[in-house]
Amino acid sequence: MTITRTRKPLVLLLTGLVLLLFTLGACKRAYQDDAAFNDKIALLENHPEIVLAQPDSTDFSRITTEKEATAFLIRSLARHYTSRDFYPEKEKLQECIRIFHARNKVQQELESLFLLAETCKKENNTAEEIAAIEQGMKLAELADDPVWKFHLYNYLSDMYLRRYDMLKFIKNQALANQSIKGINTDELDPFTLTLLGKSYLYTDQPAKAETLLTRLKASVSQQHICYTDICRLLGITYFKQKRCCLLYTSPSPRDRTRS
Repeated sequence: MTITRTRKPLVLLLTGLVLLLFTLGACKRAYQDDAAFNDKIALLENHPEIVLAQPDSTDFSRITTEKEATAFLIRSLARHYTSRDFYPEKEKLQECIRIFHARNKVQQELESLFLLAETCKKENNTAEEIAAIEQGMKLAELADDPVWKFHLYNYLSDMYLRRYDMLKFIKNQALANQSIKGINTDELDPFTLTLLGKSYLYTDQPAKAETLLTRLKASVSQQHICYTDICRLLGITYFKQKRCCLLYTSPSPRDRTRS
């Protein structure tokens, strides 16, 4: 009897360790980057017109497979980036989210949730908008993705700015910047750097924003989805530093005098 009592806890301990290792391994596999999807996003951000020039294969009544969900998401993002008035069908986007979630496709689910929040914003559905961002935040935490947390906190800060809730705006700006504090800016993508430049402007650092945005403008093509925003933010940095030039200047009295 003594031997039996001694072995039972040992067996349970070993079983628990095996289950723990299996769970950790499964989580690690679940949240690995999808290189093929990331390549599609890179193409989309740099040349959305190429994506839209391809035949539209997303004309289906229901989305039932991961392939269909990915095709619908990529084309919806391309159309949204090139026409801010376009928003996808919310029901189909929610179908995509369910499929990506079931298959542990983290990047795809995060992109879908972000687009869903934008769609809910257009509908003035604040409750669903916040719910989509909060769901994305939980997923980014599980995946330990600081860049996505930066984007999501930035989204929340802009949302609270629209609602004139300055305390929550400041709080989420601080959380966004904290998310990528240890990351070298050379490792960040243009989309993230554009948001970072805007954050510098929010925190009254126009010179720092100008340095970042000037370098960024030189590194992306005019077809990049962020190019217009980069130029607009650069204009704001010049204005804040009183370096903007007037487009029209009234003639001086000397110019008006006849010779």
